[in-house]
Amino acid sequence: MKEQSDMPRQTPLVELLLAVPEDARLIYEHSPTESQSIPVGPMCRQAAMELATATRERDEARAALAKFLEWLEKDEAGPQYSMPAGREGPDGEAEWRRWWHGQLDLCAQSLELARKALAATEAKP
Repeated sequence: MKEQSDMPRQTPLVELLLAVPEDARLIYEHSPTESQSIPVGPMCRQAAMELATATRERDEARAALAKFLEWLEKDEAGPQYSMPAGREGPDGEAEWRRWWHGQLDLCAQSLELARKALAATEAKP
């Protein structure tokens, strides 16, 4: 099997779209006497910008969901105590408080990421 460094690298679509010259035009001949000039350069640039924005928004939404899932998994697992007595053990209350405050922090981070991702999509016309 080929190593990853030996595999040909595919150029990302955004890079290909941005590589189209700004003044590129496509001439489409409807008939020998009628043609149409289509400004593909500006269209490619606009498509690249919209694709880059959609990709960024997707990545922000994924980050928010990942943080939420991290919080949920830790919440479902509950606090991890060092002693079998759990919260009733000598360090149990302190361990629970550390877990609880960690959960509050994760929840706040998750909400902040979600709000940021939603705000980016709501700002669009």
